[in-house]
Amino acid sequence: MKKKRKVLACLLIIILVTQISIRNISDAKTVADTKTVDKTAIQTADGLNGGDLLPIAITEVTKEQIKEVPTYNQNIKKRNLTFATTKTSYSSTYGYDLLANDTYKGVYQDLVAACEVFTKSDNDATLVSDNIYGALTVTVEENTLRTSELDAILCSLYYDHPEFYWLDSFAYTHNANYIVSITAFCSNEYRLGTTRTALNTKMDTEIKRYLNLVNGVSSDYKKELIIHDEIINQVQYAFDNKGNPSVEKWAHSIVGVFDTSYNRVVCEGYAKAFQLLMNACGIECIYVPGTANGSGHGWNKVKLDGDWYNVDVTWDDPTSGNGTPILSHDYFNVTDAKLLTNHTPGNTMSTGINSWCYSLPVSNAIIYKYVNSDSSQKYTIKYNQTANATVTLYNQGAVVATDSAVASGSAITVEAVPKDQDNTYIATYSINNQSAITMNEKIDQTSGKISYSNTFVMPESDVNVAVTLTQVVKKYSVTFNSKGGSAVQKITDIVEGSTITLPTEPKYKGYVFGGWYEDEEYKVVFNESSVVNKDMTLYAKWIASELVKIEANYSGINLIVGTGINKSDIDVFAVYDDGNRELLSASKFSIYPETIDNTGNNTIEVSYSGKTANVIIYGVEESRLCTVSFDSQGGSSVSPIKNVKHGDKITLPTNPTMNGYFFGGWYTQKACLTKFISDSEITSDITLYAKWVSLLSDPKNTIKNISATYTGNSILVGNSISKSDVKVTVTDMNGVKHSVTDFTIPNYKITVVGNNTLTATFGGFSTNFTVKGISTQSGGNDNYKYVTFISAGYYGGPVEVGSSVDPNNITVIAAYNDNSVAYITDFSLSNTVITSLGTNTIYVYYSGYTATVTVTGIAKGSSTPTTPVQPPTSTTVIAASSSISTSVIKGGYQGIVFPRISLTTNPTYSTITAEIEEKVLASAIAGKDLGNTNILQLTLNSIGSQVLTQLYRANVNEVYVKVCMPIQYYGRNDIQISNIAFDNATLTRIKDSSKSVYIQYVGSSYSTETGKTYYTNPICTLTLKGKEFHSTANTNVALRVTSLEKDYQIESAVNQYLKAEDRGNGIVVTLGQNGELNNFGSVTVDVGGSLGKESGDKVYVYGYNASTKKLEELPITKYTVDKNQNISLAVCTYSKYVILKEETDQKVTTIASRSKVSKSLTMKKDNNKQLIITLTPDISKDDVKITYKSSNSKVAYVSKVGKVYGKKKGNAVITTTITYGKNSKKFTTKIVVK
Repeated sequence: MKKKRKVLACLLIIILVTQISIRNISDAKTVADTKTVDKTAIQTADGLNGGDLLPIAITEVTKEQIKEVPTYNQNIKKRNLTFATTKTSYSSTYGYDLLANDTYKGVYQDLVAACEVFTKSDNDATLVSDNIYGALTVTVEENTLRTSELDAILCSLYYDHPEFYWLDSFAYTHNANYIVSITAFCSNEYRLGTTRTALNTKMDTEIKRYLNLVNGVSSDYKKELIIHDEIINQVQYAFDNKGNPSVEKWAHSIVGVFDTSYNRVVCEGYAKAFQLLMNACGIECIYVPGTANGSGHGWNKVKLDGDWYNVDVTWDDPTSGNGTPILSHDYFNVTDAKLLTNHTPGNTMSTGINSWCYSLPVSNAIIYKYVNSDSSQKYTIKYNQTANATVTLYNQGAVVATDSAVASGSAITVEAVPKDQDNTYIATYSINNQSAITMNEKIDQTSGKISYSNTFVMPESDVNVAVTLTQVVKKYSVTFNSKGGSAVQKITDIVEGSTITLPTEPKYKGYVFGGWYEDEEYKVVFNESSVVNKDMTLYAKWIASELVKIEANYSGINLIVGTGINKSDIDVFAVYDDGNRELLSASKFSIYPETIDNTGNNTIEVSYSGKTANVIIYGVEESRLCTVSFDSQGGSSVSPIKNVKHGDKITLPTNPTMNGYFFGGWYTQKACLTKFISDSEITSDITLYAKWVSLLSDPKNTIKNISATYTGNSILVGNSISKSDVKVTVTDMNGVKHSVTDFTIPNYKITVVGNNTLTATFGGFSTNFTVKGISTQSGGNDNYKYVTFISAGYYGGPVEVGSSVDPNNITVIAAYNDNSVAYITDFSLSNTVITSLGTNTIYVYYSGYTATVTVTGIAKGSSTPTTPVQPPTSTTVIAASSSISTSVIKGGYQGIVFPRISLTTNPTYSTITAEIEEKVLASAIAGKDLGNTNILQLTLNSIGSQVLTQLYRANVNEVYVKVCMPIQYYGRNDIQISNIAFDNATLTRIKDSSKSVYIQYVGSSYSTETGKTYYTNPICTLTLKGKEFHSTANTNVALRVTSLEKDYQIESAVNQYLKAEDRGNGIVVTLGQNGELNNFGSVTVDVGGSLGKESGDKVYVYGYNASTKKLEELPITKYTVDKNQNISLAVCTYSKYVILKEETDQKVTTIASRSKVSKSLTMKKDNNKQLIITLTPDISKDDVKITYKSSNSKVAYVSKVGKVYGKKKGNAVITTTITYGKNSKKFTTKIVVK
C-alpha cells in the first residue's frame, strides 16, 4: 500500500504537467532529510532516496480545467493576521509580515481564509482529473499580480500554516502574465470531508494533551523544553519497509505526530508539529526549509524574550546502535554559528516550496541554550547590590541568588534596574575584577521601565560579579516651529536643567510676534528663565498687526477742472504696527471729492479702514493746458505730450529712428532751422520736427562702426560671391543700428579652399567677413566638379612610439558631386608621429574635409614588426558576384540584393564581407527617376544564414558583417539599404550564446590600376549584443546616417525646434527595423566631420516620432564625444534619431508625458481597484518617481502604490504625478464610488 501511495504521489506531479497542460514556475526538488542513527544512520538512509521533503508543485492550468472547483467567497470579512500571544493560533505570521506589499498580503489573506474554511468543513474536494482533487479557488484582482511573484506568497503561506496538513499543490490561471486565479489542491487521502472532520477531532485531542503538559508553567523556555522532549519521547522517525524515509503524506505533516495511530514522521513532520505547538503556547516559531550535510532538511527557529534560537527536533531524536531511543539536546536552542556548520537554509533566490525561503532572523543569543545541570560541575556565584540600582542574575529565566551553585556552561544574565528611572547611565559588570563589560539598555514596552543587561557563560570556577552604574549627563535639543513665520534654527546640546538664550524673533507679514509657547494651545509660556529637561518643540504665537496709518501720493498729470480723478494714479500704502507697508489696489480705498473742482491745488481725501490721508492735485482751466506734437518726418512715430500746464517744461521722448539716417534732434521749424532746447517753457500748443542726416553725407560725425556677415553657401574656388548674400550693419553715434545695401566689396572672388577673408566698405569704414571655399576640379559655367566628402583607411601594421606613420599605408578616397570617386595622393596629415601605446588617431585633410584613421602604437624595440601583420586567418569566397533585381513600389523602387560574399575566419572572430559591386548598382539605377520622393530601397539577402553558422563556432565570440557599397553612393539620399534580414533562429542564437554581431557600413572602390577593391574604415556601426536582447522575434535591421538637411522627410519638422542659425545642421540616424529590438545595442556615429565636435564636447540626441512628427526625450539625451570624435548611441524603440550640436530651442515631448494612466475608475464602497499606469517601452517603473494624491480622501483614498480604496459614496479625482529626470507630468483619474 505504501508503495502504491508513493507511485500516486509521483503521478500527481506528472498529471499536473501533462493532463492539465501545466508550466511549472519553479521545479520543486525532491530533497532528503538528515538525522542521525548512531549520529549517521538516518543521514545515510535519507541519502538513499534523495530526501524526505515532499515536492509541493506550483503549476499553470486553464480556466476550463478548474471550472468545477468551488471559488472562495471573498465577501467574507478578512481575518486580522497578527501573531497570537495566547493559545488561540496554530500558525505564525512571519512569512506574511515579510511580504513586499499590500497586494501580496491581500492574496495571502484570501488564501488563508479559504483554506481555514476548507480545513474545518465537511465538504469533499472536487475531482479534476485522475487522483487530482481541487479544494478551493481564489480569484485575484485584475492586473495586480504577476506569475513571477507567486513564490513568496505561496511558500510563506505553506510555511506559516502547519495546520493545513491536506495541502498537496497549487495551480493558477493567468492572462498575459497576470494571475487570474489560484487553486489549492487536496491530497488524495484527505479529499473527503468526513475524513478531515474525524481526523481534526482526533488530532485536537492529542494537541490538547501536549498543551496540558505546560499548563501552569510560567517560563517560555521550560514550555519549549517540555514540548521538545515530549515529541521525541512519543514519536519515531518514519522509514518505509526498505529503510528509506517515508514518502507518505502523513509522515510529512502534523498528522504523523497528532494521529496516534502513526506516531512516526520525517523531518518536515517533526518541524511542523513543533511549530504548531509552540505557536499554540504563544511562543513564535517558524519553519525553515533547507539542506543538512548536502541533503534536503527542515527545522525550526523559536523566539524567546526577543531573541531567536535554532531547534532541530529531528536531529535531537536519534537511536543508539542497538536501537535504543535517545533523547538529545545537541540541536536545542543553538546559535547560527553552530547550526550552519552542517545546515544550510534556503534563500529568496531559489524557487519552489521547500526550496525558496524567506529572509531569516539572526540567531546568536545564548541565554536559553541548553545546559545539562545533572552532568555539569557546579560552581558558586556571588554578587552585591549597588547603591543606585537593583541587581539580579538569571539562569534561563530563573532568578539566581547570591552564593548559589550554578552548572558550568550555563548562560547567566546580569540585570541592573536603576532606582532613579529619570536618569541615564552607562552600566558595566566585571567578573572576578577583570575588565568591565558594557551592559545593554532595555526599555519594557508595557511599563516603560529601563534596565541594563548582558549575558556570560558560567566558567569552570567560582565567580564574583560586580555591577557599576555611572550617571550620564543628558543633553537635549529645542526645535522652533514658527507657525508660518520665518525659519528659526534648532538649538542642540543643551545640558539637562539649563536655560537657553532665545533666538532672534521670527517675522510674519501682517502679524506681530507674541512669544514662544511649549504647546500649540499657547497655555505654557517659554522664556529665557525656562528650564530644558527634555527634547522640546516651541511654537510661535502670532497676533494680527494693527493698521496705524495710510500714506498716499498722486503720480498723475494736472487735470482740467471738472475732470474725474483716476484712482490708479494715486499710490496708497497701509502702514501697520509691525512696520510692514502694503500697497493697496484702487478698489480697496475711496477718495473725496472724485472730481477736480477748482483751479490750482485741490485737496483730495483718501480713506481706507478708518484711516485717511490727503493728496494734492493741480486743477487748470481747459484753455491753459498745452499739447506738444512731434513730426518725425519719415522716422518712427512719436506720441504727443498732452495736458502740459502753461509755463511748464517737458521731458523729450525717446529718439525716433530711420534706417540709413542719423537723428539730429528736434527743431521748431519743418526746415529744421532752430533747435528746440529741452528746458524751454511751454506756453502754447507746439509741433516739433525731427532732423535727419544721411549716414553717407557725413560719415565722420554720424557713424560709430560697421560689421558684415556672409549668409550664403560655400563657394567653389574661382567663383565670386553674391552681394545679396552679405549683410552689412552700421551703428551710428546714437547707438542705433542700420542695415545698409549701398556698401562696396573690393574683391568678390574665392581663391582658396577653406576660409577666405573678404572686405566690405561703407562711408569710409571697413570690416572683414569669411566665406568658405570648396574645391573645383573642372571648368565650365554650369558643370563644376567638387568634393562632397572623403574617407580614409590605414593598411599598415603597428608603429613604434616615436616613429612616424608611412603615408603610403594610408588610402584616401574622395567622392564628388557627380557620383565619381578618385584616389587622392596629395592629402595632408595632422601629425604622423606615434605618441602612445595602443590606439593613436591620425587626422587626414583634403579639400576642406577631414577623415581619421587609427594606428596601433607599440613599445620601442618591440619584436612586433612595423610592416602589415596577417593574423592566422583564412578567406573563402561564398558568392563570387552580386546581383540586384528591382521592382516598382510606392515611393520609388525596391531592390533585392544578393551580394558578393566572402568569409574570413579567425580563431576568435569571423568577418563576413557582403559587397554590392559598383557596376551592378550603376546598372540597377540606370534609367530610374530617383530623387527625394523616389528612392531605391535595397534589401540584402543570404547574410543571416552565414551569421548563424559562425555563431555556432565554439570559440567565436564576435561576428563582423561588413556591408560594402560604392562610396560615392553613400552620400545620396535616394539610395538606401533598407534592411538586412535576420530570422528567428539567428536572433535566438545571438541571445542564447550571449555573443555579439557588429554590422559595419563600409565604403568600397575598385582600382583599375591595381585590379583590387579598397575599403574605408567603417562609416557607422550597428552593434547587436546577445546579453542585452529581450526578444528574438523575426526582425529586419538596417542603418543609415545622413545630414539633417538631406532628410527631406523630417527636416522641416525638426527645424521648428532649432534657432534659425542652427536649422538643417544635424545628423539623422535611421534604424530601419521590423519586429522588436528594444534596447538591444548601439550605433557608433562620427560627429567630428559633420558637426565639428572634438573629444569631450557634448551632443544632444532625440527620438523622432513619425506619427506626431515631433522630437521626444530619450532615456539618454546628452552624450560626450570620445577621442575618435564618435558617440555610441544607445538604441531604443525609434526608427529615427536626431543628433544636434546644442539642446533644442523649443521643449521636446518628455518621457513622463508619454505615459498613460487610467482615466476613470468605478467601484463599490469598501472595495478597491488599482490605477493602471503604462510607461513608454524605453523605461521601467524603477526609472521614474510616481506619486498620487486624492482630491477627497474621505470618498476615495489612494495608497503609495496607486491602489484606490472606496471609503463612501461620492466622486473624487486622483492626481498621478510621473517624474522622469527633471521633467514631470500630471494625470487625473475620475473616481466614482457607488
